[in-house]
Amino acid sequence: MPVSLNTAIFYLYNKFNGGTRHHFAVLPGTITNKEKNIVLAHLAHEDCFIPNQIGLIALNNDNPTSIDSCFEYTWHTLDDIILTEFRPTHAVDIHTFVKDFIKTKWLPDEPYRGVS
Repeated sequence: MPVSLNTAIFYLYNKFNGGTRHHFAVLPGTITNKEKNIVLAHLAHEDCFIPNQIGLIALNNDNPTSIDSCFEYTWHTLDDIILTEFRPTHAVDIHTFVKDFIKTKWLPDEPYRGVS
């Protein structure tokens, strides 16, 4: 029996204090090369996006009462998109995700601080 592949999206966040946090989300369905290229073309600053605008977990707000939290920004860096046999961690399938991703208007007032 053939194994159905899902899509894993790996991303990271470079913290203000120099640390880096990594995360991934697995969406049901197999992304096509065309869809992957569409996502890559829609990233801001070549490789950045804001996860909570597209239904993914933001990694920048682990301690909102920290003194550093006022210096944190919302941009995250896309690390990779691969096919995997892992079970989905999200309910939204990859094809719907891509359609929603390209409709997203990144917050124009959010400062970009060279996160990549």
